[in-house]
Amino acid sequence: MFYSFSFLPDLEQEWPLTERYPGQPDILRYLDEVADRLDLRKDFTFGAEVTALEFDEAASRWTLRTAQGHQVSARYVVTAVGCLSTANQPRFPGADTFQGLSLHTGNWPREPVDFAGQRVAVIGTGASGIQAIPVIAEQAAHLTVFQRTAQFTIPAENGPLDEQFVALWKQNYPEWRRRARHSPAGFAYNPSITSAFEVSAAERHATFEAAWGAGGFTFLSGTFRDLALNEEANETAADFVRSKIDEIVDYDLESTSYLDPANQLIVSRDAMEWFWNHYAPDPEGRLHPDASPLRSASFAGLPPAVILTAEHDPLRDEGELYATRLVKAGVPVRHRRFGGQMHGFFTMVDALPGAAAGLDYVAAAIDEQLSQGDRKSAPI
Repeated sequence: MFYSFSFLPDLEQEWPLTERYPGQPDILRYLDEVADRLDLRKDFTFGAEVTALEFDEAASRWTLRTAQGHQVSARYVVTAVGCLSTANQPRFPGADTFQGLSLHTGNWPREPVDFAGQRVAVIGTGASGIQAIPVIAEQAAHLTVFQRTAQFTIPAENGPLDEQFVALWKQNYPEWRRRARHSPAGFAYNPSITSAFEVSAAERHATFEAAWGAGGFTFLSGTFRDLALNEEANETAADFVRSKIDEIVDYDLESTSYLDPANQLIVSRDAMEWFWNHYAPDPEGRLHPDASPLRSASFAGLPPAVILTAEHDPLRDEGELYATRLVKAGVPVRHRRFGGQMHGFFTMVDALPGAAAGLDYVAAAIDEQLSQGDRKSAPI
């Protein structure tokens, strides 16, 4: 409903609103219509790659050259290429030998992709990944998601729009535009002026419940003014989110490291819970040690393990219990807890001093194992 330009009031009324968050084909059709109405294509040169941009101090003018042979002189240049103009294609070793279909969300084909009956792997859970995962999961025979850091999401509650609602929305477009322009983030929601502690617990729960049902950004921007400013207020929202997660997952996490640190809203622990249902919907798959080691019936026969845990990690206790169970099963284990560190610390070499120590620890353990000549049972 907000995916439109405010300077075309006639098109606002004419354009059909079919769902709350239109898909890419609908947005493209809308943009084509805008380009036609304003005759914009005559002012664009498509398929041109800019190769040089030079400024003449004496003339105070820019000269722009393209790979296709264009040369343009201008007084002003706006480099509005954006952060998505070039896809960040990961370079995984061996990717060039992969025999299956490989796709990138930044270079998605225009034709629909059929995942029916396929085994699919999704690498990464950025903004594109979390939107693609549930759609692919509906089609694929099996979906595996590889991620470094889980994302947190609020239900979108997307769906078809009622004709009566659409008519009412179009009647009030000027008001929606006004609200958006005067909002902190451009959303046409009335920002709350109420603290989470100025109402009773029952009223607070009812407010969260209504926002959860409404979906979208209402939960954060339209409930209470201090969710992002007050830790205790934030915790009331986090408790509500956890209660929603409890309704859709079939396990309990009661360890100290889970309950104490990293327990605020929009922290990776909540995201890991929510995504569990998407990553491992198959009950048998959840028992596989690669997906959930502590649920495995046996650890016998696994290769030597190197286990790092961080002091401030919701999964610290689970990782250390895993190490204990491996030892009991006769698996050689090297384990170290890194004090003062957070989940995934060893990936942040440029930011955390302890990250380099973590990587050095792992490298030394692997080197020791390989030096023993047993390359078939290198550490996991």
